[in-house]
Amino acid sequence: MQKLIRKLVFFVALAALTALPIEGATSEVPNYMKNKSYIMQMANQSHYKVKHADIVMLGDSITFNVQWNELLGRNVANRGIGGDFTAGMLNRLDYVTDLTPYMVFIMAGINDLNVGGVTAEEAFSNYTRILERLEEEQITPAITLTLYVGKEVKNYKAVNQRVQKLNSYLITYANAHKISYIDLNPILSPDGYLLSNYSIDGIHINGDGYLIWGNKINELIDQVLDSSDHASS
Repeated sequence: MQKLIRKLVFFVALAALTALPIEGATSEVPNYMKNKSYIMQMANQSHYKVKHADIVMLGDSITFNVQWNELLGRNVANRGIGGDFTAGMLNRLDYVTDLTPYMVFIMAGINDLNVGGVTAEEAFSNYTRILERLEEEQITPAITLTLYVGKEVKNYKAVNQRVQKLNSYLITYANAHKISYIDLNPILSPDGYLLSNYSIDGIHINGDGYLIWGNKINELIDQVLDSSDHASS
C-alpha cells in the first residue's frame, strides 16, 4: 500500500507540474523533474510487463547506455535514466524494489557534482538513503564508485575533486556497513581523470569500459552467490 501511495504521489506531482505556467514555476521543482528523459522513462517503467529481475542496475546515462542482460548474460533490468541525479533515483526507487532483485548495483553522483549544483555531502546523503532502503527490503546493494570525468569536461579538476570526496564518503560507509563496491577509477582513470581510450566524451564510457565494468560486476555477483550458498548449506 505504501508503494502504491508513493507512485500516486509521483504522478499527481507530475500532473501538477505540467499544469503550471513555465515562468516562475521552476524554482521549487527538483532538478530531476526538469529532465524530460526522467519523465518519459518513469512513465515507460510504470507500464513494463516484467515483474522480476535477479539484478537491477540503477544509475544515470552511464548505466542506461548498455544492454546489461546481454553484457552480463544474466536476468538484469536496466533502471538507468540519462541525466538523473541521486535525488531522482531515490524518488523512483519503487521501480527497483518492485522487481524483487537479490542485488542492485548503483552508480550515481556525476550529474549532481558536475551540473546539478549538489554538494558531495548532499549526494552522499541521498545515496545512503537508497542503500538503507534496499537493505530494509532485504536486497543486497553494491556500489560502483563514481567515475572521474576526462579532460574534455570543463573544470574537470574541480569536478574530480568533488567526485573524490563523494567516493571517500562511500568507501567509508561501505566498509562500515559491509557493502561491496567496485572502483573502476584505477583502471579507467589511473591519472585522476577518465582516459580518452575508455570514453566517448569525457563522461560516458565506451565498449571497452563497459567490458571491464561488466567483468567486475560478474565477479562480484559470483562472490555473493557463493557466500549465499555457503550460508544456506
